[in-house]
Amino acid sequence: MSSGFGPRRASARAPKSEDEPPATRPPTAGTIMNYAISEHVENAGVHSGDATLVLPAQKLYVQTQKQVKRAAAKIAEALNISGPVNIQFMARDNDVKVIECNLR
Repeated sequence: MSSGFGPRRASARAPKSEDEPPATRPPTAGTIMNYAISEHVENAGVHSGDATLVLPAQKLYVQTQKQVKRAAAKIAEALNISGPVNIQFMARDNDVKVIECNLR
């Protein structure tokens, strides 16, 4: 019976192991599983531990958010990160710079 959504395609994932259920297999290192983009209320120069944050970001250009997501993905892949990470960016007029990257 067809669902009307086209043919089923083979998954790009590795074959399932009979010994390990899918829910317990870790994601591939360097793959972002979840993210959040927050925004400092204060201008640059206030330490992040002392800053007031807004989540989700309210005044970031969509293009800036896309740049942040792309940069974070490249960093995670290049460093083969397999756990939580905090990457701090500074952005002004769609010019995005990485100022800090911490594994947690």
